[in-house]
Amino acid sequence: HLSHRADCGESMFVQAVTDTMPALIPRAGDLLAEIIQDGILARVGEDIVFAHLSFQEYLAAQYLASDPMGTRPAHALRCFLKGEDWWKEVVEFYLISRDDPATLDDWIGRTSGGAGKRPREGAETGNDIFTRLDALANVLAETFPGYSPRFNRVAEGRRERGRRLPSLL
Repeated sequence: HLSHRADCGESMFVQAVTDTMPALIPRAGDLLAEIIQDGILARVGEDIVFAHLSFQEYLAAQYLASDPMGTRPAHALRCFLKGEDWWKEVVEFYLISRDDPATLDDWIGRTSGGAGKRPREGAETGNDIFTRLDALANVLAETFPGYSPRFNRVAEGRRERGRRLPSLL
């Protein structure tokens, strides 16, 4: 997912096995055949793809979660907030797999930095940061019933101030 690809060749699969499960290197072909038979992966011509992109997105989220320094999840969040929809479901899977909404809330607020700043006069706002922050706030609110995210309230206040019309109009 990090390379923005949904496919790979058999050699990339073998390399992934080599990097993560070296004891299975001699049986990489059998492992691939079993994963294809189980319906997780599928062959499309010479390529190997996940049977459904959600499998890849979920595993990518788990990979992000395994980063003790938090740089990988922060990178994915920033990419999504900048408009890369490729990361939307990965970030959502990451959020719903965590267990502390307040920590996530603070993390989104810190990682988004000045994302909620008022847009320039006449700036395009169709695919803006506010929509993306609201979507993340909805994920947190749905995942943790009763929790009310704070990071989007700050952005919401800035958004309202930024979109007010002058009183003379």
